[in-house]
Amino acid sequence: MKKIFTLKTKRFSIAMIAMLMFSWSAALAQTVVFLETCGTTAPSAGTRPTPENYTGWDNGAPVTFSGTVDVRSTSALSSHVWFAANSDKEFIISGINTSGKSNLKLSFKVACNSASGDASKMTLTVRDAAAGGSEIPITVPGTPVGAQNVYVEINNLSGVPATTNLEIKFAFTTANNPANYGYRLDDILVSSGDAPVLSDNNNLATLTVTQGILSPEFDSAITSYSVELPAGTTAVPDVQYTVEDSKANATVTKAVAIPGTTTIKVAAENGNEKTYSVNFSALPSAGTWIETFEGESANKAGYTEAEFIGVASTWDVFGIVTSADANDKKNGTRSVRLRDPSSTTNSASHFIEMVQDKPNGAGVISLYHGMYSNHTAAATWKLEVSNNGGATWDAFSQEVTEVPTTFTLISFTVNVAGNIRIKITKTNDPLSNSTINIDDIQITDYPSTGNKLVNISDLNVYADNGTIYVKNLPEAAKVSVYDLAGKLITQTSATEIPLNVKGIYIVKVNNQAFKVANK
Repeated sequence: MKKIFTLKTKRFSIAMIAMLMFSWSAALAQTVVFLETCGTTAPSAGTRPTPENYTGWDNGAPVTFSGTVDVRSTSALSSHVWFAANSDKEFIISGINTSGKSNLKLSFKVACNSASGDASKMTLTVRDAAAGGSEIPITVPGTPVGAQNVYVEINNLSGVPATTNLEIKFAFTTANNPANYGYRLDDILVSSGDAPVLSDNNNLATLTVTQGILSPEFDSAITSYSVELPAGTTAVPDVQYTVEDSKANATVTKAVAIPGTTTIKVAAENGNEKTYSVNFSALPSAGTWIETFEGESANKAGYTEAEFIGVASTWDVFGIVTSADANDKKNGTRSVRLRDPSSTTNSASHFIEMVQDKPNGAGVISLYHGMYSNHTAAATWKLEVSNNGGATWDAFSQEVTEVPTTFTLISFTVNVAGNIRIKITKTNDPLSNSTINIDDIQITDYPSTGNKLVNISDLNVYADNGTIYVKNLPEAAKVSVYDLAGKLITQTSATEIPLNVKGIYIVKVNNQAFKVANK
């Protein structure tokens, strides 16, 4: 094949660019006649070079670039041609060699600085400059942009002549663009031949796990899920799936341990990828008191200090308790998010504090902690225990100086008798990128005589299809089922307990507590 143009970057071959950068470029490498990506190097900060002065073009002589536009980049969009609003702007590419080619097609991408824009506002012409031909108009189909500064693809427009000097002119005028929006142009492709249209469907049709229940329920548009497993679970469940499009390929990377994340990467026929994640976690092991932050109370969506009614206690929360952000590390649907206020450097750090006493003291306190989203800055927090109603917090205190990026169980041997409260405070100085999540706080009773925990290592409690199952129940043991408000639903020695209402339940066997989801 004759070399029509030269790319200044060596990162992609022509075939790779054709296959990876354009969902419409099902065209193989030999069908690409001309390709201009506007380069990979953004203009210098504060500059807006004209086409003649911009040095980042992929194509060199004999191809030339001119016009009244400028070249820019944004935080979201790489280098592109910018048609400013409220003015007549044009961009001209000349010197493209399409001679000897048939069935020529023109494709490109357009974005707008308003979600109300439409690609059809563009005026597009082509010209056989070698023969001195006149401009030939090409109709751009009506294509709403749909979202601000998100590209839409204009594919396979006909009418491109075969010539040694093809000229393409893109323009936006105030007459044809009465709303006066600014538009962005990128990834201009001239191809020959009939390029096959490859599917861009990278959706899963189904997704299930061999143990536990997905939360939320599967939806092809939702890519992140949580699965809570019984306490003590160490084996990672398998995921099972089907794809919507038989031409798509899926690759599974299984979690190596609990807690951990299994990912399913789905590649559409055209190469576009989507990744689904299933976050597995196991409930804390033994305990007689557990705060899950689920309950019936509404989300606490703001960072300002306020009361939150939890499952086991009412809390004073200087932070967020919400199910609205998939970036929160959590077991189930909610967890606490703590960060350092950024408004002033001497502001008190975020905290959660029980405002109700737990009787029977505290033996071991366990909870899950981890960095919010992909935050990696050093974060520290302190656990404190009060046995005088929160007047002082010196019954027990310990600081955690390293917070893991994955959601991890951490335990403290406290051994404080009486009525107790706990407080968790984020202690490091205000620092961006250091937000943390806390969830599933479990407190065993003070281990006085006759009140020690019973170790039931083989016990397995889970819910499936409207029934609670209790495996390896010790002889004469009692099973107590509570709703999240603490109301006793039933007490029995049965190992299969039907449930009529969907929701999250606390199941206690002797001194051991489990959180199960009935869906």
